[in-house]
Amino acid sequence: MRVRQNKINTCAIACFQSVMQFYSIKYCDSSLPRVKEAKGSSLYDLKIAFNKENVKADAFFSLNKTLPSDVNLPIILLLGNLNKTGHFVVLYKVEKSYIIWLDPAIGELVHLSKEVLKTLWTGVYLQIKV
Repeated sequence: MRVRQNKINTCAIACFQSVMQFYSIKYCDSSLPRVKEAKGSSLYDLKIAFNKENVKADAFFSLNKTLPSDVNLPIILLLGNLNKTGHFVVLYKVEKSYIIWLDPAIGELVHLSKEVLKTLWTGVYLQIKV
C-alpha cells in the first residue's frame, strides 16, 4: 500500500499501484496511467487504467469538499489548484476529526485534520469499486 512515486510527475501511477495492492489485484504494466510530459497523468488517465483491469472507477466533484458518508475507501483525491498541475493521493481512512492518506511523493501514510484537508483538496475524487 505504501508506494512512492519515482519521478515528480508519476503520482497517478503510484496511486494506481497502491490501490491495486490494497485489493491484491495483479495488473499489467500496460495498464498503468499514461504520463504526459511534465504534467503527469490526468484523472481520466487513472479511470482508463482501472477500467483496463476491469475495476470500476468513477470521478466525482464535491463542491463543499465533503465526502458522502457511504463512500467506499480507498479513493484517490486530487490536491492543488484545478487550473494547474495537481497532485494525487490515496485516502484510506476518515475519522471524526482527521483523515489518513498515502502521499506518493514521500511514500508514507499521513494523518491530517479535516480542516487541513479542505485547504489542500480540490473536491475532485476517483471512487474505485472492485
